[in-house]
Amino acid sequence: QLWNEPEQINHHYFPAIVMKDDVISDEVVVRARGLPWQATDADINKFFRGLDIEAGGIALVLSKVGRRNGEALIRFTNKEQRDLALRKHKHHMGQRYIEVYMATGRDFIAVAGGECEEAIEFLNKFCKPCQ
Repeated sequence: QLWNEPEQINHHYFPAIVMKDDVISDEVVVRARGLPWQATDADINKFFRGLDIEAGGIALVLSKVGRRNGEALIRFTNKEQRDLALRKHKHHMGQRYIEVYMATGRDFIAVAGGECEEAIEFLNKFCKPCQ
């Protein structure tokens, strides 16, 4: 296959709100397990460096008491990027190896979906892209 123009990959990750009624394709989401509990969006973005993560596409999974549980759902811009992310299965973040599996759009919405206008205003006002 020939390409006429080089593919553009985002160099920054942009936080964003994902609404509960958004529809997300099952072909663009992965679940990462085994993350250090202190891992942030920026750490996950760095782990998947070179891949194009959708704005608002990193959702850290929290336990019932609100603590990170070592899992995250990551939404990529397309299936090709998701497929490349799956190749990171058992790569290391620090001393830990990270398991990367396919997930569904519904899984992502269940963790990341919101409805609050205040949260959108906060992100627009105070958040800057991660590198």
